[in-house]
Amino acid sequence: MKRSYKKYALNKKQFRYFITGVAALLIAMIPVVLLLYRMRANQDREYAIARGESIVSNILVELRRCLDTTELLNDMYSASDGLSLLSFSPLCAELQKDNLVIGSMYWAPNGVIEYSYPNAVDEATRHFEMLKDPVQGPKAQVAVDSHKATIAGPHSLLEGGRGFIIRNPNYDEAGNFTAFSIMVIDCDEFLHRVMETLDAEDQGYRFAVWKDSDPTAVVDDSGYIFTSHGPIADRKIVIPFKAPNDNWYLTLEPIGGWATFSHMIPSLLVCFALLVFVVLCMYVFFITEQLRQEVRDAEKEAEHMKVLEEAREAAENANQAKTSFLFHMSHDIRTPMNAIIGFTNLLRKYQDIPEKRENYLDKIESSSGVLLSIINNVLEMARIEKGTIEVDEMVWSAEQFYDTLISVFEEMMKQKGLTFTYEINVQNHYVYCDPTKLREVFINILSNAYKYTNSGGSVRLLLDELPSEREGYVVYRTTISDTGMGMSEDFLPHLFDEFSREHNTTENKIEGTGLGMPIVKRLVELMQGAIEVQSQKGVGSTFVVTLPHRIAQREGLVVHAGVEVDPKLFNGKRILLAEDNELNAEIAMEILGEAGFIIEHAENGQMVVDMLRKAPSNYYNVILMDIQMPIMNGYDAARAIRVLTDNAKANIPILAMTANAFEEDKREALRCGMNSHLSKPINVPELMKTLAGIL
Repeated sequence: MKRSYKKYALNKKQFRYFITGVAALLIAMIPVVLLLYRMRANQDREYAIARGESIVSNILVELRRCLDTTELLNDMYSASDGLSLLSFSPLCAELQKDNLVIGSMYWAPNGVIEYSYPNAVDEATRHFEMLKDPVQGPKAQVAVDSHKATIAGPHSLLEGGRGFIIRNPNYDEAGNFTAFSIMVIDCDEFLHRVMETLDAEDQGYRFAVWKDSDPTAVVDDSGYIFTSHGPIADRKIVIPFKAPNDNWYLTLEPIGGWATFSHMIPSLLVCFALLVFVVLCMYVFFITEQLRQEVRDAEKEAEHMKVLEEAREAAENANQAKTSFLFHMSHDIRTPMNAIIGFTNLLRKYQDIPEKRENYLDKIESSSGVLLSIINNVLEMARIEKGTIEVDEMVWSAEQFYDTLISVFEEMMKQKGLTFTYEINVQNHYVYCDPTKLREVFINILSNAYKYTNSGGSVRLLLDELPSEREGYVVYRTTISDTGMGMSEDFLPHLFDEFSREHNTTENKIEGTGLGMPIVKRLVELMQGAIEVQSQKGVGSTFVVTLPHRIAQREGLVVHAGVEVDPKLFNGKRILLAEDNELNAEIAMEILGEAGFIIEHAENGQMVVDMLRKAPSNYYNVILMDIQMPIMNGYDAARAIRVLTDNAKANIPILAMTANAFEEDKREALRCGMNSHLSKPINVPELMKTLAGIL
């Protein structure tokens, strides 16, 4: 199929916009180029100043070397009580070897030259009275008065040539002037020495030096005392610096000259070429972008269709899972319900036969427990998915916790003919954790090991402590293995899927909802842990739960002591029962009445508050409070009671007895001022222990 490119061409309006844009770019280049030129000029100036300062530094270093030589002569004179011709000449010869810029040296006691080196200049300079000379006298006097060395010149020397004269005055201990140590610096050799010390960057500049007005100095036509590479056009850059008792100045310029606008022409041509290239690229980009947009739109449409298809499949899977769940729940719920209804009917028929009556009651109780477990699992999964479940940590003893698990399952395993072994290997016996959630995790795993292992098999529990990368933490690894029926490799990836079971209750006669293992995995992950499973059909399964714990001390361990229930304790005690459901109220009143309590019934929270307010102090011993009631709920009723003016009534024990059975419900009950919390259906022994503890 041929693709038509005519639709990608620019129309008249687009073409005008395109030309306008190109013209705008060209116009915008003018200030950009000027700005670049100014930036280049400023950059060149700053760089030149840096190079000039480097050159000045080299000049001062050479002057300092010469000045140090005159200082040496002064020191030797002071140390030896004077100089002689025999010692002066050899010393100067040695000093000249180290510093080739020295043209000649003199010693002038009281300003009159007595010794000179080399000897060739001796006759021309001997007995020259420096302080009285009209040319050199003023500078010499400045040195005497300031107690500092001075540099003069360059001068035309008596011995020929041009040179700077350094006069360094010497003084006796009383501070009286005694002599000059004088050095003549060969101008040409000094400049040569400075040029040799310059680095490659400095040598890219020509420079010149001049000084403050000095009519005695011999300078060139431009007023410079010396230059490096010929004349300099102007003094664009001036760097002042201090010579001994004098002010000198340096100016410089690049040997190739300063950058001018003409230097920018090659750059302008390159920029123009780049602009043309950019314009062409923009046009090509315009065409290719339209082509890419078509491809992107097609891909986006395909992606959108894919998302819709995945959403459709997800909805179908969810609907299928929901249908499967309802199917299995219908069966799993109806099975215990059928047992409860069936044995209830049989109980009515055979209630006069003790053996059958006890058998039917046991089976009704067992089926009720199965039904309650199914409902609890479904609600627990819903809470986890909603994200309302939280970790509630406290200090926990490893031995105490596992002893509790072992006591629950040891007798069950024994009765089924299973060998149950356990081993605990930990160094830190007390850690922080959420015992309720841990108990739920391991009870689920051990319950499955119990259910899916036939008589004659074995179940093993092993707890090991591993080091943790986090300071103050340890890792507990719990391994639970069995020799049960195991799982197939195909089912293992779906083990933690909700409502997934390799075999339903009909196939293996083992009751379950397919929610136990998903709950286990979610709880382990909530506690920052991990769970792994290995299983082989017909061999058995091994579950490994790894959990991090913060190390605790024994002092923080909370030990719940058991409460002995004395039936006589309840006789004559008055309970105010808040319950809106008549059946629940009837059951509770019957159970409590048999225990010896006197019960008064209120149908909502407002009635509870009113009845307590009207009753005498200490009339009621305890309040059993339902939560979900009309007019006023149990939470609000508890808050209202706690703010009563009568302290005895305000502090009456309140026990929540409600179908709101989760941890957050317990915490909310305690926050509202209740003393304890029990969940429905009523566990009579637990209720009696709690009442005994409160009373």
